[in-house]
Amino acid sequence: MPGVFELRSPADLLAKLERELERLRTAPNDVDHAFNFFVTAEHMLDWLHPGDEGKARRAEIRNAEPLLQLVSHLASGAKHFDNLSSHHQSVARSGMVRRHPSIKMRRMIPDQLQVQAVGAAGLAVGGSNISVIALAERVYAYWKAA
Repeated sequence: MPGVFELRSPADLLAKLERELERLRTAPNDVDHAFNFFVTAEHMLDWLHPGDEGKARRAEIRNAEPLLQLVSHLASGAKHFDNLSSHHQSVARSGMVRRHPSIKMRRMIPDQLQVQAVGAAGLAVGGSNISVIALAERVYAYWKAA
């Protein structure tokens, strides 16, 4: 059985990734949408370089791209609820950052779903803390250009 439901090609999975991004844009702090986006993004490599014959190529691409290492860590961490393999070294933490009112600006700064990226992944996203929506936008742009 090639694919599942109507998802049969890498282009179909990219279109799904775009739909997940649209959902996340609508509700940027929704953990379900974030989960769906990053798990879908993690599997783009599997669809582009499938099976055992693509395993080495997938590892080569992921090892060369800190953004994909970050995606892998988020997606695998979300699925397995553990510290994972030693190769997952990109995320220090993820979750909702609770904001406090800005006294100077006299307005409430909204809570934000964020990822604290470390090492090369932190450098790849321009700093250690990045909002989930900003990260998702970068990941989608990466796959769109690939």
